[in-house]
Amino acid sequence: MSLEKIFDFIVNTVRKEEQRKQEDAAPFKAKKLCEFKAERKARQLILPAQELAIHHREREKHYTTALEEAEKDFKENGVTVEVYDPKTGMSVSAEHAGAVSSGAIQGGNISYGNFTGGNMPKFQPRVNQDLLDKVERSKSKMLEHRNKAEQYEKYARAFACNPEMLIELTVEDIHYFLLEC
Repeated sequence: MSLEKIFDFIVNTVRKEEQRKQEDAAPFKAKKLCEFKAERKARQLILPAQELAIHHREREKHYTTALEEAEKDFKENGVTVEVYDPKTGMSVSAEHAGAVSSGAIQGGNISYGNFTGGNMPKFQPRVNQDLLDKVERSKSKMLEHRNKAEQYEKYARAFACNPEMLIELTVEDIHYFLLEC
């Protein structure tokens, strides 16, 4: 190296060092929240991921039980059948209508003997929407927690593969793993 290049290198190094000192002494410059980053070793994330997976597996079990109960209740009470009498315009529940298939409606005012062609009684199913909604909510929550548990289990396995790897986390990542800083 020539003497001139060595001199330029020393001068530039001194200038950079002085600039760094000035920047360090300058007032703190605020950053945007989206620029926030934190670093953790993968081994520090294994336990939080496993704990959250366990939590969501427990919630999945709870909603599986709730789904089974809701389905049972829906099967027993969710659908009723009414018999509609086109002559009178009235509906009678099948329980109160009696033996509809035999043609004699016991406890009601409909009799097959009086019906012809288009005047036959019609069966109308009625669905209890509240019970159906309970089944759908339970199934939705069960699947939601199953998916979350699978995701956390996936992360825990990945972190365990290389526990010394440095992971850069965003605000969303810190929230996702419920980390305390």
